[in-house]
Amino acid sequence: MAMRIEPDGSMVDVFPEDGQRFTLTELQAQVGGFIEPVSTLMETEMNGYTIQIIYVNEEGLLLDLEHNLKASMIVGKHIVGNALALFQGEQEEEDEE
Repeated sequence: MAMRIEPDGSMVDVFPEDGQRFTLTELQAQVGGFIEPVSTLMETEMNGYTIQIIYVNEEGLLLDLEHNLKASMIVGKHIVGNALALFQGEQEEEDEE
């Protein structure tokens, strides 16, 4: 499971299509483009789960996406657009296309 953090502060539970691991395509769909991993400053928990990593849109600043205050507070740097927080045990796999 993962949590998509949207710029308006809302959070949406997201699950991988196969029920186990996110593919690269799935991660890109959640952030609306190429992904960029962003580490948290310290171990951070959200809804009882420990965040492993957060993915954001790599071109978010160039695309002038909306500031994401909640995600920015978690990672300690300016984040724009949707952010996808993956919890411990979740990670992407490369597409086999």
